[in-house]
Amino acid sequence: MMITSALAPPAACSAPHTAAARRRCGPHSHRRRPRFSGQTRIRCEDRARYYHPSLQRFSSEDPIGFLGGDANLYAYARNAPLGYTDPRGLRLDLTEAGDLVAALQRVRQTKRGAEIFRTLDQLPETYRIVEGRGNEASRYDPYTRTIVVNINLPEHVCTTTGRKPGSPERKLAHEGGHALGYPGIGATKAQTELFEMNNIRRNENPVVTELGMPERTSYDSNRCR
Repeated sequence: MMITSALAPPAACSAPHTAAARRRCGPHSHRRRPRFSGQTRIRCEDRARYYHPSLQRFSSEDPIGFLGGDANLYAYARNAPLGYTDPRGLRLDLTEAGDLVAALQRVRQTKRGAEIFRTLDQLPETYRIVEGRGNEASRYDPYTRTIVVNINLPEHVCTTTGRKPGSPERKLAHEGGHALGYPGIGATKAQTELFEMNNIRRNENPVVTELGMPERTSYDSNRCR
């Protein structure tokens, strides 16, 4: 399926750092017709990769590899640009995921983990996975659709084998569940516990169990025996 014409801007327009490049990328160099990728012909921005209009595909592989959930690493938006957008040449945005990429790969090898992140892949919005820094707590931000996981904070959890530090895989499964729409904040402490335990049972525990980790038994780490 063709998603843009062969009159797309030249690759040089992607980074107009010289006067000549700026002239090539000027307001009269291309038509203003918008493209499926969300760019217009006069926009000159860096992207994760270039789209080749003649071949009707990206000219390089998806920078997040098979984590995008597609065996074709050159396809644009699952070859369904009317239903999905991929303006940066990415699926899940892992540009700030750092060391979480390997953990995400392990999560996606489980049945429930694959379902969680495949569903997020298929939504029209772009979801980001970001490695937390310093004392930044792991969380899901619904306003920016960002999953933050801090691999350096212990963030202990209650499990069937006692109080344990939360693994990156556990945190990704938990916050991925929130990204799917499982709520985590209630009007009361009891309601928050109810919401969180539902997310734990539906998303976190199935993933960690398949990975050989103990199930979580409580959202409140102070209740560990």
